[in-house]
Amino acid sequence: MNTGLVRLSQFVPEHASHHGIGLQEAAYDLRELVQALSDYYFESHGGELPEQVCWVGGATSSRRSAKNHMIDFESLLNYFGSWDNSPTARSPLFECYSESERNYTANPASCVYFSKTSMAEWILNAGHECPGFLLEETAEIPENDDLEGILGKELSSVQALTQGLAKLIEEVDRAHVDPIPNRATLSEKEVAEALKRAETIKRRASDLRTPRRSNSNPYFALIRLAEAAGVDLPRSHKTIEKYMEGKG
Repeated sequence: MNTGLVRLSQFVPEHASHHGIGLQEAAYDLRELVQALSDYYFESHGGELPEQVCWVGGATSSRRSAKNHMIDFESLLNYFGSWDNSPTARSPLFECYSESERNYTANPASCVYFSKTSMAEWILNAGHECPGFLLEETAEIPENDDLEGILGKELSSVQALTQGLAKLIEEVDRAHVDPIPNRATLSEKEVAEALKRAETIKRRASDLRTPRRSNSNPYFALIRLAEAAGVDLPRSHKTIEKYMEGKG
């Protein structure tokens, strides 16, 4: 698909990823934007969106459908509102009026296309801030992507990071309070190694609070601390930063 186009089904997940928020929050935010655009354009342009901004195409082609669909503000408001009632992470269907059918038809949201440039200009012309994903050159989400699969992987990563951080807190606490709980059963060499390990953990934990260099990356320090404590954490500072700061 042309990278200058974006599917309606991509709006919510892209907006959520861009701001590090949930899908329902993203849908609510986009619904508020559509309502604001309706308030601005309705009196002078009516309730329909310009044809160069959006249209209904096909599942594998953005070529405009011959059924003459009319995309209006109400249809978009209903679409984004339906995310609140969606039992899964799948994009809801998009209902709009078809002149050929002379009725409202339910269409996969992945078959509704927007021109990024035209949509951005249309939003900015109304005096509103344009969603960041419309201004970026982003990789296209695969056809009919299963958002549940994506969210499942995201959840697994978050759980692994959360469990790792909890374990790391335990190890740092142990290094300060009771670094050798079973001293009586250890040899002198093992005691020395345990004390050395505890000192390394305390030193690297201190680096998080007081970095040695002003421009040091705290996530590198966190990874080094986890290595010293023998705790499993993602070994990519970008991965940790993504989930701890909500970056997409």
